[in-house]
Amino acid sequence: ASTDTWENGGYLLGGISTSLGGLMENSARYSKQVTIGTGIDLLVVVITYTNDGDMTSAAYSPVYNANSSGSGTAMTAVSGANVVQSEVGVGIFYALSPSASADTSNNYISISLNQTVGNAVDEINAVAYQIKGANTTAISVAGASSNDQSGTTISTAVTTVAGDLVIDGVAGLENIAISSSGTNQTGTLAATGSSIAYSHKSSYIMATGTTTTMTHTTASSMGDYFIHAVAAFAMNAHIPVDMTVDRGKLVAMTVLGNDHRTYTSSDGASWAESTTPVTKGQLASE
Repeated sequence: ASTDTWENGGYLLGGISTSLGGLMENSARYSKQVTIGTGIDLLVVVITYTNDGDMTSAAYSPVYNANSSGSGTAMTAVSGANVVQSEVGVGIFYALSPSASADTSNNYISISLNQTVGNAVDEINAVAYQIKGANTTAISVAGASSNDQSGTTISTAVTTVAGDLVIDGVAGLENIAISSSGTNQTGTLAATGSSIAYSHKSSYIMATGTTTTMTHTTASSMGDYFIHAVAAFAMNAHIPVDMTVDRGKLVAMTVLGNDHRTYTSSDGASWAESTTPVTKGQLASE
C-alpha cells in the first residue's frame, strides 16, 4: 500500500509528545528546561509572547539542548510563522533529528526576544513537540500567519499535503480564553493572565488535503491584537502491517520510511510506543 489512510479516512501519527516549558515573565530571553528524548525525528517549539509595549522584531536565536546561559544547538525559524504585531508575537521553530539531551545542565530551550527595543517581555509561554515519523530525508515546511482584532474567530490557512503535521500558536493582548478550537485539533498550550492581559494557545492536527485551516474561537469578542501563526511539516506515510496479542495487551507494528515502529495498548484506543524501539533504518536499501 502507498497510503497512510486507516479505517476510511483516519491518519496514523508516528508518535508525538509535548512538553510545556511554562510561563516566564519580564525577560528578554525565554529559557526553560525541556529534555529531548532519544529517536526523535523532529523537534518543533512554539513560543507565544505578550508585552505591555510595542515590539518591532520577531523572536530570534532559538536553540535547544542549551546550557542556562543560552548556548546550544540552533533551530530553524519557519518562514511566515515567526511574526510579531505591536505587543504580541508567535514564533515556530524546528530541528531535524535532534540529539537527545545529555544531562539536566544542558537541556534548556532558549529563545531571545525584542531585539530592536531590547526591553524585557512581560508574558512568555512555549511548548515543545517531539515527533517520530517526520520525513527527515525530504522535509517540506510551510508557514502562514494572520492578525485579528475583532469578533470571536481566529483562522489561518496553510498549504499542506495529506498526512502533514500542522502546528499553530496564538498570542493575544487580552485576558480572553480560547473557548474552543477547530474539529480534530488537539490543544496543548492554553494560558491567560490579567496583571498584564494576555491569551496564549497552541494546538496540532494531521492534514487531510491540500489546504489546512487552523481555527480557534475566543470566549468573548476581541478588542485588541491577536496574532496567529501556523506551520506544516511533512511526515512519512505510516502504514500498519501487523497486530497480535501478548499477555493481555494488543501489540501492533507499523512501517514508515525505512523504519519499523511497535506499539502496545490495553484498550485498543490509546497506544504507547515500545519502551525499547526497533533500531531505526532497518528497511533501508543496501
